Amino acid sequence: MSDESRTSEPSPKAGHEGDDEEHQQTEEGKMLDDIAEQKNLIDQMPGETSDDIRSRAPHQKKLGQLEFKYHIFAEKKRLAGALSKFEEIHGALYSEPCLICLEDIHVHATLSEMELFFCCGGFICRSCAWNIEESELGLDKCPLCRESLAVTSEADDAAKLIALAKRGVSWAQTDVGRSMIHGEGGFQKQAKAGLEWLNKAAAQDYPLALSGLSDLHREGLKSLVRKSQDKANKLMLKAANLGHAAANSELASHYLSGTNGFAKNP
Repeated sequence: MSDESRTSEPSPKAGHEGDDEEHQQTEEGKMLDDIAEQKNLIDQMPGETSDDIRSRAPHQKKLGQLEFKYHIFAEKKRLAGALSKFEEIHGALYSEPCLICLEDIHVHATLSEMELFFCCGGFICRSCAWNIEESELGLDKCPLCRESLAVTSEADDAAKLIALAKRGVSWAQTDVGRSMIHGEGGFQKQAKAGLEWLNKAAAQDYPLALSGLSDLHREGLKSLVRKSQDKANKLMLKAANLGHAAANSELASHYLSGTNGFAKNP
């Protein structure tokens, strides 16, 4: 058989592959098809009498559920695209694994994603903390170092925070710094020492410390920090670019309204 005759013969798999491609749909396409099919079904149903309306009701409910599911899918897709674009510019968001489930935690985004432990300075994700608390074990002891988590005095908590801050734990340094500046949480008011702790945490590129310093430069702090909108904005931008949620929200607000030295850019 010649090469020409061989190439002209259709592959036995060709038809099946074409059929497969025809029937393969993306998840999004399937959702849109389901919505269109449900709308078509409802349009074909009579709707003049009260019985007709009652008959249509469960189908309309299903349509609402399908549309809601699609909107959630579309929003997740949009957010994934926005995150991908952000990471192309600024690099991947910093994360550390939860020491229980090993899922990544975006530790720079917000403290609400994790449960911090003053005893050892460790943390786990909020989901694992909730699961442990709801289990028979309960969250009476630190799941990492097994120290008791019984409520202690402010003075004891302050001593633990200072110990963690001296070890270089950035979130503890930030907490100590803010507490000293405002004289709260078992700390005496020592603005100068508090500022030093904030600067130590900021030197580790810890966004919450950078955001705190931004606020201080915007408002000023006695003779320790001079007001500087330019410095405040640079610190806020740095915190935002590191993935800090609150800094990004504040930045968006300034761009929307054109305030605090940011050009209006909705």
